[in-house]
Amino acid sequence: MFPGTFDPFTNGHLDVALRAAKIFDKVIIGVVKNPSKGVPVAAAERLRLIEKCLKGKAVNVDAEAFDGLLVDFCRKKGAKTILRGIRSNGDFEYEHAMSYVNKKLSGDIETLFILTNQELCHISSSIVRELIKLDADIGTFVPQEIKADLIKLYK
Repeated sequence: MFPGTFDPFTNGHLDVALRAAKIFDKVIIGVVKNPSKGVPVAAAERLRLIEKCLKGKAVNVDAEAFDGLLVDFCRKKGAKTILRGIRSNGDFEYEHAMSYVNKKLSGDIETLFILTNQELCHISSSIVRELIKLDADIGTFVPQEIKADLIKLYK
């Protein structure tokens, strides 16, 4: 299970998902429907964009939106591993704490951290949103399949 808001989906997210597809028989990108932080784009739209990025790339990667506790969604889907991409020490500290919470909630689900490729570690969804607002080129930060969609959605 590779969970997140994916607000928006970036080249970093795609890279982690495709690398995980080489490790696991199946990868589910879990799109959080109603996160605690405000997300301006509906989950259905974020899901559509992710599916557009995945088309023809990995047959063992699916995307699905969910509400509620991540560990409950993992149980429902039969996922035994939560996958998290790590870009920095700050990411690690946050995800490390979350992994302990998830372990307390469901002892049979493990968390696996994948380090982001060095050439992608500077990419974040918040940076992409800010660049769009400032009319900057986001072409090196997001999959080309969804670049125009993102500009339209976040402008």
